[in-house]
Amino acid sequence: MTGQISAVGDGMLNQQLVQIPLEADATNIPQGIDVDVTGMEVGQAVHASDLKLPPGVSLQVDPDTLVLAVIARTAEEPAEGWPPRRPRCRRRWADQAAAGDGEQSG
Repeated sequence: MTGQISAVGDGMLNQQLVQIPLEADATNIPQGIDVDVTGMEVGQAVHASDLKLPPGVSLQVDPDTLVLAVIARTAEEPAEGWPPRRPRCRRRWADQAAAGDGEQSG
């Protein structure tokens, strides 16, 4: 993928396909297929039929197959300091147990 999606709408890319089945002569197999996402906004998508294939290369999937879409973020980005630190008391209990400071039942 190349480019940046639109900053409007706080969207993010949801890539559905990483590998796309193609048919081509052995000497004409592309190393990759570039998809330009520049300016895409929430709700816009790229389907297999939208891909620009080199001459002599054909799709081996339904042309309506979803390749990627720009979706709205459903959760906020993790806050700084995430994940939270473990409480100190757990570590103290673990240290005491390892040192044999706790009571034993039995």
